[in-house]
Amino acid sequence: MSQDWTAFFTGALDTAGFAAMDKPAVWLWPSALLVKIFGLNWATLFLPNAIAGTATVLALALAVREAFGDGLPARLTALAAALGLAVSPINVAIDRNNSPDAIMLLALVLAAWMAIRAVRRGRLGPLIGAAALVGLAFNAKFFQAYLVVPGFALMWLVSGAGGLARRLGGLLAARAALAAVSLAWPLMMATLVTDPPWISSSSDGSVQGRLVDIGSVHFSESPAATDPMIQTILGSLHTGEAFYAGPPGLDRLFTGALADQVSWWLPLAVAVVRGARLPRSSAVATTRQLPRPCCSLCGRWPAGQCSA
Repeated sequence: MSQDWTAFFTGALDTAGFAAMDKPAVWLWPSALLVKIFGLNWATLFLPNAIAGTATVLALALAVREAFGDGLPARLTALAAALGLAVSPINVAIDRNNSPDAIMLLALVLAAWMAIRAVRRGRLGPLIGAAALVGLAFNAKFFQAYLVVPGFALMWLVSGAGGLARRLGGLLAARAALAAVSLAWPLMMATLVTDPPWISSSSDGSVQGRLVDIGSVHFSESPAATDPMIQTILGSLHTGEAFYAGPPGLDRLFTGALADQVSWWLPLAVAVVRGARLPRSSAVATTRQLPRPCCSLCGRWPAGQCSA
């Protein structure tokens, strides 16, 4: 990618453009640019993710402070949230490699900040910005980025400023922004690249084929879903074997890999959800109130990650 601009754009693994990885190329562009300028070394490979991880900690602090207001309790809460993310074992792990997770997480936390600003300040601009950032996260790791979309949409629909028509219009505008940014790279790959590389893990070698394959494995009528290897992989995901998480059930959250990697966030999620019992905020919340939908968003996010 660092030696050829076509390979840079397409994510090809070689300058001849024969094959590409099964993820979008966008998340590797910072590393590829650094390699092109400074050469191949550990810093050019891993520095972008380290910077993204550090920026995510700051973005989380800003999002929490936006939700809680400007007082000292809000600042302490934001500091505690940032500290928790900074020392989270799984977060430290993804910030030390060159996987797409750190870039995706940065975009999603920035999107959460923008979505909360949209509710707190009663403006459509931050909501559309949040949707665009989720679209950018999609171009880091495809559909996994959409895990937060229901929470964002519900937060705006329940407590956005204005009447129902304005809130629904805001959701439609955000949906258009999400689709435009999400599809930007796949559409350019399909229309601008005359001889694209073969996309790994796709049935026909195209980005569109890869997207269809990801979505279709969840349906029994799909040819991909009936493939024995796919069935084995899906079975290990459903039983938890793939994550060393133990058999399905409530105990899964407190045993195996989930216990030390994810479940230590659950008490915080429960505490934040309890804040949802506070009185519903006005269209533009005061700086001393914690809006109920912000509590719901913070509570649903870890729960959604655990279920995924």
